[in-house]
Amino acid sequence: AKAHLEKSQLLLPQLKGHWDLKLGVTSDLGRCHKLLGNVRLQKQMYTAGLELCKTASRADTSADVSSWHVHFLLRLADTLVTAGETAAALSMIEAGQNEGTALHQDPRMKIVCYLFKLQVHLVDWSGRGAAEADLEAIGALFGEVPSEQHQERLTMQLKLHFHVLRILLLIRLGHNSDLAEPAGGEEGASWVPGSIYAMEELLGMLGRSGSAAWEYEWAQPATVSALVSLLCARILQPSAKVKHVLAHLNKCHHLVEKELTALQVNFTPAAGGCTRELELPHNAIWDSRLLLVLRFLALEVGHP
Repeated sequence: AKAHLEKSQLLLPQLKGHWDLKLGVTSDLGRCHKLLGNVRLQKQMYTAGLELCKTASRADTSADVSSWHVHFLLRLADTLVTAGETAAALSMIEAGQNEGTALHQDPRMKIVCYLFKLQVHLVDWSGRGAAEADLEAIGALFGEVPSEQHQERLTMQLKLHFHVLRILLLIRLGHNSDLAEPAGGEEGASWVPGSIYAMEELLGMLGRSGSAAWEYEWAQPATVSALVSLLCARILQPSAKVKHVLAHLNKCHHLVEKELTALQVNFTPAAGGCTRELELPHNAIWDSRLLLVLRFLALEVGHP
């Protein structure tokens, strides 16, 4: 795949326009380098993508490459985080946010940037201030999204990511009482925490909206579903609702095992498949790592 994309990249400059095609090839080539573990070439491709966005804007005023700009910005920032350069990644995202504000960018594109920042602040923890500021900013930006867009798949996917990160922050801060606050009203059982209701409602709406690929994908849909089930179990754990905790853990376990089996990941040589990461295809390594982390965390929640 990498060889074909590299050949395409040599031929595409001969075409006038076709910016989406050129940007798509550059993005796919960057992804190939990620799967092959080449950080230097990842940086090179995503930087080239940002430059191509600028070229497209100058050459064709009708070309709307704002979403591509955010895409390459996040991919490059993600690469920098992988390389341990979190400060550089955050600076890049902030520069992109300022540019987006100047261009009156879709508030959902700004939300994507803030979600990335919040994710980085949760991992590279330096205090609650930065993460809470990100959370507040995202909440305000959702208020700027036009009402007719709130039922669109992209908006629902962003809301789901927001709720997941909010819950992770509250867990980090030890705010179990906030997590356990009932949804109230007519929404489900009266004891069901609002945090659980919000995630499950969004997952259900996304499931009913069709089987098309997610427009905003921060993890594979099955992995997201497994993470939601795990978080539901963690939220209910202090309340001693054992039956419900086990139901969520079982769902998480089932989803994780199903996906690992599809990736041919097994834990015993006799079962066949791959027992070591080196044996996996390159395009399965990142997905399997996420699933294995969820598998371990589910065991931790199930055996406190």
